[in-house]
Amino acid sequence: MIKYPANFETYEPKSTNKFTNTDDGGKGTKTIEYLARPRHDGAFNIPGITFSYYDINSKSYRTLTTAAYNIAVNKSTSSIASDVVTSNYSNQEKVRHLATDIRYISTAPIKFIHVRPVFVGSSIYWFSLILPLLIAAALAFFFRKQARESADAALMRNKKANKLAQKRLKVAEKEWKQGNKDRFYDEIFKALWGYLGDKLSLPVADLNKENVESILVQRQVPTEIINEFMTLLNNCEFERYAPLQNTQAAMDNIYAQAIKVITSLENSISK
Repeated sequence: MIKYPANFETYEPKSTNKFTNTDDGGKGTKTIEYLARPRHDGAFNIPGITFSYYDINSKSYRTLTTAAYNIAVNKSTSSIASDVVTSNYSNQEKVRHLATDIRYISTAPIKFIHVRPVFVGSSIYWFSLILPLLIAAALAFFFRKQARESADAALMRNKKANKLAQKRLKVAEKEWKQGNKDRFYDEIFKALWGYLGDKLSLPVADLNKENVESILVQRQVPTEIINEFMTLLNNCEFERYAPLQNTQAAMDNIYAQAIKVITSLENSISK
């Protein structure tokens, strides 16, 4: 392989084969062309090259050596070449370009341009995709819960117990003001027994004093509230069937006690 001086620009060699097959065997020539170009003027030496081969006649390896080449390179007078050729090759800043299509790396300051991010892939983009899913999940959970609660009749009775009792007490108050004693006590009994039936999820057949008192004790309702409820039931029965002379005053007292007892039961059972 040819060893060129360090200041030579070399290219890939071109190889051409011309072989033919004969009765005596294969024969022909192989031509290798090397292209090199000096970067500046001066005197250069290209060492000789060696080539080893096997001589079938002498049945031994032989080595051939070519003579060295001395080359004198004159300085060009053209403007382009004078730009390329320089006495100090290591100083690349003085070489503007080797040819019209090859340039050194630019040493000018780099100028960065701010590019605004696109919408796709941004945080707002992902949030706008996730938000509808979160809303749909929340709505599905809410409506499923509503359907489950509506299907649970006992739970619905429990929630509406106090509201229905207050409506019955309003009717009782109206009957009381009109002096309808029997209807007044009917509505009071409906408010009291109806409230406990709805609140404790008890059928009408199980609404009696002994059963209700036992369940209230199990629900850890305070004893004084249970006693107030039982006393109120007894007073309603007594006033209805063995009334005193002052009927309006008795109904007023019963009505106030009913409101107090239902309120106390609501606060205690809800806990």
